[in-house]
Amino acid sequence: NRRAHDELLQTEMSYIELNRLFSVESELEELYQNLSQMATSQGLVITSLSTDGEEAIYAGGKVAAPGQPVPNAPAAAANNTNPSGGSQAAPTTPPLFYRIKLKVELSGNYSRYMRYRKLLADFDKSVNIDKEQITLVPNDNRGMVIVKSQLSTFRLPNKLNTKPAGNVQGNQTSELPFMD
Repeated sequence: NRRAHDELLQTEMSYIELNRLFSVESELEELYQNLSQMATSQGLVITSLSTDGEEAIYAGGKVAAPGQPVPNAPAAAANNTNPSGGSQAAPTTPPLFYRIKLKVELSGNYSRYMRYRKLLADFDKSVNIDKEQITLVPNDNRGMVIVKSQLSTFRLPNKLNTKPAGNVQGNQTSELPFMD
């Protein structure tokens, strides 16, 4: 039983650590500020930072943009039949997470931009560079560039919390994640 408890604790810690990579809606403004501060710390100037939409990601990797119908989970659709032999509508499932697309334009020195990319890679939240266009500034011999990129980050539908869950044995407790 001790082994099962240790495995549960290890799984819980892995779950909590993985979810730290995702933002929640209330943290998005702070994320944008952090991106701006990272650029400024490298001497880069952000000329534009805007959101370019959000996609809901469902189980199985299914994607739906806002306004599109929610894809049904394969298991739910297969098990959802009525007695008359016809299928009834599958219940809508909440998305696992949302992919938020950001458009960023910035300018500065190329080597400083590479440092900025390193900061993005080391950032505590997941930020991907989906597209990137680097243009040299004409008639400049200092390595000045203009960068247009599409980034994506991810947010959870609800804030994850942890709630103590008592263990049947003794007074040991563990932290179990749950969604509000």
